[in-house]
Amino acid sequence: MASVPCWAGAETKMLRQAMRLSIRAFAAHLGVDARLVNKWEARGSSITLRPATQSLMDTALNRAPDDVQTRFTQILGSTKQEQHTNQMQQLERAVPRTTIPAGDVSDPPSIATIRAMSESFQLADRKVGGGQLYRSVVSYLRLEIAPSLLDPPRDCSSSELFSAAASLTDAAGWMAHDGGNDDASQRHFTHAYHLAVAAENPVLSANVCASLSHLAVERGQAADAERISAAGLAWAIQGEGAEQLVARLYAMRARAAAMQGRAKECHLALDAACGALRSCRNSARAEWIAGFNEASLAGESALCFYSLGALGEAESQARKVIELRRSGDRVRSRTFGQLTLANVLLKSGVVDEAARIGSEMSLAVKSLNSARVRSGLSRLGESLSVSRAIPDVTLFLDHLAQLTEKSVTASRNPTGWPL
Repeated sequence: MASVPCWAGAETKMLRQAMRLSIRAFAAHLGVDARLVNKWEARGSSITLRPATQSLMDTALNRAPDDVQTRFTQILGSTKQEQHTNQMQQLERAVPRTTIPAGDVSDPPSIATIRAMSESFQLADRKVGGGQLYRSVVSYLRLEIAPSLLDPPRDCSSSELFSAAASLTDAAGWMAHDGGNDDASQRHFTHAYHLAVAAENPVLSANVCASLSHLAVERGQAADAERISAAGLAWAIQGEGAEQLVARLYAMRARAAAMQGRAKECHLALDAACGALRSCRNSARAEWIAGFNEASLAGESALCFYSLGALGEAESQARKVIELRRSGDRVRSRTFGQLTLANVLLKSGVVDEAARIGSEMSLAVKSLNSARVRSGLSRLGESLSVSRAIPDVTLFLDHLAQLTEKSVTASRNPTGWPL
């Protein structure tokens, strides 16, 4: 769907001020240099944007107060108004409205503003994939968060600020991972861990350990994954609101055990994860901590059983993920569930259904900027190519050929783990 083709410089400034963002924060929000925003506002005339930046500008407008949106509607005119309304509706489904706390636009970001930005980034990440947002998050960290560590906002303690920085850096690590750059992901997770420790926040330290353990699993380093998950559990018991996190860490321990063929240890860890989830149904989650629920555990369990060759259990858990993620904003999570199911079915000899699921994913993934998903689809296509005489396989391979593959890159000698 077409986006708004141009913006007036004066209206750009009005939008930024309405959102209560400094020029640096607004530039980070768009993933552009602050000097470019200054140039736009100084010119006052219409500016033409690249498609990706247009989308981000429209998202920014989508979060603006109603009076600002009304003003823009008047400026754009009737034809552009219809295009803009449709675009806003599309973006609303991907990135819900976020309330940005009021304040002087020249002030350092408050802790409430940082939290709102963090939640906004993570909501969009689940919907459209990390590759779409990674640069914006990194820009926000460099231009807003890093200076704030030296000049803290008036409304938060050093511990709160370092916790916010750790959480956003952890999010950047996940986006780099989803975008296919595992070396950058490992660097971000390492920095996030040190920031969480500096914040004296044991639960957040445990949260970053879960991220590090996941990355170690993805890199095939099972022993490191198991060691890091154990360290995370030791951190988690020192704080409150960590039950979901404990379940996530046990799931990482299970993945590591499954990779090594240790079925008994894997099942024990999955049982512990189930128990931790049951115990947290009526308890609040600690701040800055990623969510982990029944669907999340089903996804990890499916991968565990697949590694162990227990294909029936793997299929059951993968189908559970797809059903639980059928509604809501977890588009990428549901797609990974489909990918796991397709691989399980292929290994079970149910080639036609595996190919049909692959076709469904190929159509859905066009709006999902995830190198991991596309790389997984490419590997599925390679495995199915020997059965290209089957009509469903032929159709899947045709769909796959229309996608641009985004490779996952990682060095053979990555930087060491921080613990």
